[in-house]
Amino acid sequence: MYNSRLFHVIRRLETPELRKVDDFVRSPYFNKDKRVVDLWVYIRRFYPDLTHPGLDRKAVCRALFQQGEAAENKLRAYMSRLARLIEAYMEQETLQSWPALQDRLSVRTLRERGDHFFFSQEVERLGSRPEPGLVRTLDYFLEKWWLLHEAYFHSGSMKYDQDNQSLEELIDTADEAFVLLKLRYACETIQRRRRLGHHYPVRMLDEISAAAAFFAPRNPLIAIYRQLLGLSLDPADEAAYQVSHRLVTDHFQDLEDFDKAFSIKLLLSHIFKRINESNLQAGLEAWTLYALADKAGLISPDGRVESDVYLNVVVCACLAGKFDWCHRFIGKYGDHLPESEREYIVNIARAYWHYHQIGKGFSREEALEKASSLLADTHYLNTAADLRFRSLQLRVFYEYYNELFEETRMVLSAADSFEKYLRRTNQFPAVTRSAYLKFVQLLRKLVKLRAMGRSAGCKKVLQLRQTVHNTELVALKHWLLDKLELFRTKLDCPEGN
Repeated sequence: MYNSRLFHVIRRLETPELRKVDDFVRSPYFNKDKRVVDLWVYIRRFYPDLTHPGLDRKAVCRALFQQGEAAENKLRAYMSRLARLIEAYMEQETLQSWPALQDRLSVRTLRERGDHFFFSQEVERLGSRPEPGLVRTLDYFLEKWWLLHEAYFHSGSMKYDQDNQSLEELIDTADEAFVLLKLRYACETIQRRRRLGHHYPVRMLDEISAAAAFFAPRNPLIAIYRQLLGLSLDPADEAAYQVSHRLVTDHFQDLEDFDKAFSIKLLLSHIFKRINESNLQAGLEAWTLYALADKAGLISPDGRVESDVYLNVVVCACLAGKFDWCHRFIGKYGDHLPESEREYIVNIARAYWHYHQIGKGFSREEALEKASSLLADTHYLNTAADLRFRSLQLRVFYEYYNELFEETRMVLSAADSFEKYLRRTNQFPAVTRSAYLKFVQLLRKLVKLRAMGRSAGCKKVLQLRQTVHNTELVALKHWLLDKLELFRTKLDCPEGN
């Protein structure tokens, strides 16, 4: 019973809603079965503790029905009816909060009942509403297209007595809706192709691009998606990024939440490519977008936040030096993570924060010890978070432990473990795996050089620095170069090769 559909539905209810659900279940129009009312009243006594022993199937049967198999069969039937009733209540609540759907039902009802006069009046009323601002959304075009379609093809309409403007408006509206949809799907498809290595076809790309160029001057949303498509096709195009960024930020307040979130995601895809190329200024740009998303309520719109998004925000905030903001973010959204991995993801995030606190209120030893302790309380999740966890663990180990033989072996052992993990897993894109493999291999060389101390010699240090410089697409290149610079300074090596 605890895992039943009924309890799943009830868990979606908020406490203030219980009285309204009570009225709905008791309404004779929706429910005439007193046993269903009794079941609801009994369950509500225990809300929100839906794991209470009093809600065990046998306990409910004892409280409401007689014993035996027949009683359990009856209970299943009443549970099914009550679940459907509560779902009907939720549907009514959604309808009340969705004016466009109410309008559609009104028009459809008048059409199906054959009342062409009032149907025409309703269509005219809805069609005469003020146009939205400069940004017209996909929902706007879909609703307008549906209304024009209903009016044009109604059996009582004299299509051939209408002027061509009605048909042209219908076609243009359908075209703009289709172009927006296709641009969205094309951007998402290209992103998935790049991230997952799957080759999804993007059909009619040239035609859609040409149509987008035609409609873009009169709708900034199409202009935004047209630029974002170009950026998706060529993430290295800095000019396309700048234009896309300007369009998104200029019209951000006028966009719907979906378009806000989707646009930010596509812009971040370009920025992360630059971060992976050790462009630390890109970290500040990424944080700016995340802060914009946070202010707009887009980080966790449904009360949940994905683990990789949570860690990406923390990493970018740390790179940008926004530590107070980052600390608040970790606490604000920690409870929104999936429960099964919440504790470990928060530990990784807090370890990142502490790792960056050296000299910022914490001594080097305090910051590294706290980060190391948090990571020690974390286990591997077999998700993208493992890349963050393992790479941070290696950096903490490198900085926390000195050049002693046993401690050097510990760092090398962790590096070997990370390399084996990368080689046997297939859950990451090949380019990502390759970048982290290069990081591990270069770090191993750095560890061995450091263990040699002054006997390593300037030549080997400078050669390794040059190797890191020349290696493309290596994860955490900036960190490797920073540690090599510290080592070079310690050995008092010259700047050049």
